[in-house]
Amino acid sequence: MDVWPLAGGSRWWKLVLYSEGEYVFDTSTASDSFFYNWSELSLAPVEWFRIGVVTQRTRAYKAERELQRGLLVGVSYRGKDLSAFVFNPDNGKPLVIIAIAATF
Repeated sequence: MDVWPLAGGSRWWKLVLYSEGEYVFDTSTASDSFFYNWSELSLAPVEWFRIGVVTQRTRAYKAERELQRGLLVGVSYRGKDLSAFVFNPDNGKPLVIIAIAATF
């Protein structure tokens, strides 16, 4: 079962490209509206494992950088996915995100 990529992505050979974006509207203050983007480029040497790079552009929380970049690693087993993302690993306070997904 091919679990990579999720909806919105492309696969070529063992490379997986995934990207999603949205525009967030602030109805009270237009200058607080922003474009959000999450993009991943990973290598899946085997069906159940991938490793790569990730970026996100957001203003949803206070951060030194508007464009966050980092590393990702993910594993998959029987329609269950576990991924870890480390943004700004060169920063003194990297942001770590753990994602769990299930396909039914």
